[in-house]
Amino acid sequence: MKHSDNKNIKALYLQTTEYLLSGLNGIQNEEQTFPVSEKQKYAHDVCARVFEIDNAFQNLDLTIEYLKISAYPESEFDFSAHHSFHVENFLLRLTSVVDRCYLLAGSTVLLANKSIENNGGNREVLRELKTISPNGVKILGDLEKAIKPLRPLRNQVAHNNGYTNKNLLAVSMIENSTDDIKEKFTEIMSIESLKEIVINDSISLLEPILPIVNGLVTDLINELAKVYIKLIESNT
Repeated sequence: MKHSDNKNIKALYLQTTEYLLSGLNGIQNEEQTFPVSEKQKYAHDVCARVFEIDNAFQNLDLTIEYLKISAYPESEFDFSAHHSFHVENFLLRLTSVVDRCYLLAGSTVLLANKSIENNGGNREVLRELKTISPNGVKILGDLEKAIKPLRPLRNQVAHNNGYTNKNLLAVSMIENSTDDIKEKFTEIMSIESLKEIVINDSISLLEPILPIVNGLVTDLINELAKVYIKLIESNT
């Protein structure tokens, strides 16, 4: 289920829809600004953060789907190139989920975008959230802990070292070797069997983290709902 389908997010849909309708009318009339209430803008900002999180999860699920593929016959790139690319994409996207959760928390407690989207923004979010929702701070910490085992590998990728391992390197060497050398390798193990090992290694490393992170994001949204539902329902 998408996090935007959470009942606590759906509670913001009316104000978000009103915000978007006003914006569309402004575009149609070629206006530079359009009239919205603070509640409409607030609801839209919170919903937008959740849609960003959903988009990151969709990319992660799509990446897992690609990592299960053993051949790319329509591509000019070989299996090892594709596999490395998708592992790297997963690692970078995974940390973006946590970053977007901090942005969601920041928008929920009415912090300005410029202060939470810059370096040091996460610390400011935690500082503000600490007095409003201590449990929200804990959940953000749990998210950091959940992805911590993959951080070293993610940092390796982020610093342009690229992803590989001995089995993936072996596949790459076989794929790019001459026919006679390929034949010698495949006398020991077929390249398809070796690819299967590579795929299973990657899937077993990456896929189990998704339900954990997904559950923590749900917990965070439900916790933050105590803040934003109260603001939306207030008379001020």
